[in-house]
Amino acid sequence: MLKSEAERVIRRALEETGAQFTEEQIDALSLLVSRIAITTVEEALAQWRPSGGMGGGGHR
Repeated sequence: MLKSEAERVIRRALEETGAQFTEEQIDALSLLVSRIAITTVEEALAQWRPSGGMGGGGHR
């Protein structure tokens, strides 16, 4: 997830809830969400093993 996409999602959530955050807090949250997404994808890819057949799922 790009930081800009994370920021867009956070700003939408803030609008929906009426929560007030500073620009510095929004930047920090955007970076945090982006890093969590990257880590999640990296961990999923590290656990993925291709199956021997065509069209298999590949998950353990």
